[in-house]
Amino acid sequence: MSSNNSRLHRIYQNMKTRCTNPNYDKYQYYGGKGVKVCPEWASSYSAFKAWAEQAGYQDDLTIERIDVNGDYTPENCCWVSWKGQANNRTSNRILTYRGKTQSMALWAEQYHVSQKTLWARLNAGWPVGRALREPTHSEFNSASITCDGVTKSVAEWSRDTGLKPTTITQRIKRGWSVHAALTTPVGGQRND
Repeated sequence: MSSNNSRLHRIYQNMKTRCTNPNYDKYQYYGGKGVKVCPEWASSYSAFKAWAEQAGYQDDLTIERIDVNGDYTPENCCWVSWKGQANNRTSNRILTYRGKTQSMALWAEQYHVSQKTLWARLNAGWPVGRALREPTHSEFNSASITCDGVTKSVAEWSRDTGLKPTTITQRIKRGWSVHAALTTPVGGQRND
């Protein structure tokens, strides 16, 4: 395959097009924002190729600008997986928790919570730590609760008491004792 038909050459041409062609459909996010290709690369595919090979280019990686507002330069570019690229978009919601900053998508993956749930919790005003660590309803339903020496899942307690699983979990979240959460009828006065 000639170098002009290679994947690396297509990446090079697309990089230049994004920054120089106002007719390109995403030009507004690149050249339209002032993002440029450094002069060395703009004038020489060979220079770009040499950098790419030295920087670890592989066919399953894509070029990424470390500073998404910066130019395409050797100092501001690296090769990442598609997943890594997706986590560096300006549209991502960036969160900081316990001194670490990363995209909401990465936090959701790390704490095993869906992005939809995390997004909803944060938009409802939850602190980041609680939004990440709070179990979901499905986790509560399978969680074990012990009352009067008997341990069952929330779903089992729900079947036995006739209370909805969400009623049981919401009561416990609000600080009710397990006994009161399981024995107080809906609308009843709690005794604990």
